[in-house]
Amino acid sequence: MKIAILISTRNRPTQLEALLESIARLDEQPSQVVVSASGSDISNVLSKYSKIFRVSHVKTDLYGQIRQKMLGIMALDDSIEWTIFLDDDVLLRRDFLEKLTSVINFWKTSSTNDLLGVGFRIPSTSHLIQRSKVEIILSKLFFLNGSVPGEVLGSGHPVPYVNSKEIIETKWLNGISAWSSTSLAFYGSDYLESRYSAFEDVIFSYNQSKFGQLIYVPGIEIDFQPTMATDLSNPIVFESASYWRLKFILANNEFSRPKYLWSQIGRSIFFIVSSKETPKKLAMSMFKAFLIFWEITFQLTIKKNANWSLNRHCKTM
Repeated sequence: MKIAILISTRNRPTQLEALLESIARLDEQPSQVVVSASGSDISNVLSKYSKIFRVSHVKTDLYGQIRQKMLGIMALDDSIEWTIFLDDDVLLRRDFLEKLTSVINFWKTSSTNDLLGVGFRIPSTSHLIQRSKVEIILSKLFFLNGSVPGEVLGSGHPVPYVNSKEIIETKWLNGISAWSSTSLAFYGSDYLESRYSAFEDVIFSYNQSKFGQLIYVPGIEIDFQPTMATDLSNPIVFESASYWRLKFILANNEFSRPKYLWSQIGRSIFFIVSSKETPKKLAMSMFKAFLIFWEITFQLTIKKNANWSLNRHCKTM
């Protein structure tokens, strides 16, 4: 089976080299490694590994993982059957490809449905991993938590699956996942430039779950390198995530718009609470959350076009 690895990276040559070193140590080597990069030059890093596995280097001046993945997909060989999406801050274990190949081959013989995507066990980074009873109650109250791993709630909120101890079918997969080549033809088909590409993995993977099976396999593990976590109190992150979720809701009529709007109140509360370091930051966050909520209300009731908001607020400058 021909499997490729597609890595998106920007200005992190040290992390990229550590990932490439873990790939070089795999028991089975991929047929192709595509590195889609923006920012600093990484030619010297890639040259160290070009004799171990085939490396394709795609460079872009544009920012955003969606654009990087789209360009990387275009660089894949036509013979590639599966492609693994990786961020530059992860590490692969030696038996990673061996386990993935085994799972895919088993599913081909044991299921009548097409297997389109495979998710891996990674350290959970969800900001809704609860640490108090208050957070648990609030997340359930605002439709931001569910009991079935891998489902997507009526509010459009995806329930984390990485704590499942068994192989399960899911309705979505995060950005660190493997995809059948038949799925990749649809990646980025409704693309918009965005300073922070939040929620694009849910949008893509949920749509693919309508055409075939997506599964989570906890036995295939990926490790994280020590890096800075996403700052959830960053207004750009909150803003982009809010409007990308709106785009998701408007594109899928099976979700409840009132539930989504109610869940946005809950997200706003979590955002504001995460911004309490200084009175000034807290006040700015409250103002930002208020403006976004009322614009989203306007979109849901009148304009009904999330692209309008995304272009106004989230477009790359």
